[in-house]
Amino acid sequence: MKSFFDFFGGGALRLNNDLGAMGIFFFRSFVMIFRIKQIPEIIAQVYFIGAKSTQIVLLVGLVAVLAVVFVTRTGLSIHRNVIEILHLIGAQDNYIAKQFQRHSLALGLRGGMIGSALALATILTIGYMLGRVESALVPVVLLSLPEWALLALLPFATAGIAMVTARMTVLGTLARMP
Repeated sequence: MKSFFDFFGGGALRLNNDLGAMGIFFFRSFVMIFRIKQIPEIIAQVYFIGAKSTQIVLLVGLVAVLAVVFVTRTGLSIHRNVIEILHLIGAQDNYIAKQFQRHSLALGLRGGMIGSALALATILTIGYMLGRVESALVPVVLLSLPEWALLALLPFATAGIAMVTARMTVLGTLARMP
């Protein structure tokens, strides 16, 4: 007689090949390979890896913001004489900030597009390589429509962050200028 896991997991794998079926398969495999006492340890490790990956993403974002701040301040230092002349002829801080903001938007959009193209190439390459492996333990790499939409929005988010960071940096620096 088949066990509950054999019946349910095998049936789910036959009916469809989505993450739910793969999850049932992996759960069944863990139960068979590891003792029941080790499952909480495995779950704790999964949460630990998730927390660390979130910290890495936040750290990369912080470094990107700091890079924009330093590049913007360098641009302000290089063009200090021009900015002083613009102030003397009556240019407002918003006008100067808008020039830096536009430049940062273009750079952020270009960098975001290049990054998204590289991410797409990586995803497609991994999918192609895993598609050639015939193993029940290797999951199929498929992205859902919202995940593809999120990837498509990343260049615009990158450009927006660069633009807002540059604007805040310029306005803060110009407020301290005599």
